[in-house]
Amino acid sequence: MQIFYTVSDSLVNTLSNVNGVVATNVFGDTFTVALSIITSLCLSTGCGLRVFTPFFILSLITYFFPEAIHLSEDVAFMSSLPAVILLGIAACLEVLAFYIPWLDNILGAITVPIAGISGVALGVIVLADLPPAIQWGLAILGGGGATGLQLTIESIRAVSSSLTAGFGNFIVATIENGTALILSILAIIAPIIALFFLAIFLLLIFTIGKKFIEKRKKKRQLAS
Repeated sequence: MQIFYTVSDSLVNTLSNVNGVVATNVFGDTFTVALSIITSLCLSTGCGLRVFTPFFILSLITYFFPEAIHLSEDVAFMSSLPAVILLGIAACLEVLAFYIPWLDNILGAITVPIAGISGVALGVIVLADLPPAIQWGLAILGGGGATGLQLTIESIRAVSSSLTAGFGNFIVATIENGTALILSILAIIAPIIALFFLAIFLLLIFTIGKKFIEKRKKKRQLAS
């Protein structure tokens, strides 16, 4: 009988510990995981505006505040000073390049597939603590968002180039640069605000993009 009571007590203690762990994970970590997912999606989508800016902001913030986002050992180098410098230089060059008329159209076409791949890579980096299936699924979703956003922006830039001989692209580039910077910072320090900011921006940009595409079609019809 004593052995029976001993085994019963052990089972009860084990079940209590399991329930405690489950309760902690469900009610304690769910919000943290949700914030990580939002951060990942916002940063990944930001690659559809500028490829290097989200990487640079992530590197810069994790360099000064390593606890902000946990980076796995495979990508821990991103929080090092050399990575911050190199990504900062790359981000600045990319920003400046899009202010050069006609070169921006070439770069935009080239970066469409790169934006998607970068979005996936950034999602994988941020969601390193999640199971691989969920990690890659969400990362691919973010990469798809980056590709869709990049394609929409390029449609707007193409119409702007045809209507203003490329000089109106300065406004498009400025909106891209500013939004990429703000979105990347908010994604890390205030993910929920970043999500609302991204939703509003996407609504506006897709609405504008649709109107620009319609204008381009009408112009082609009149020309023919």
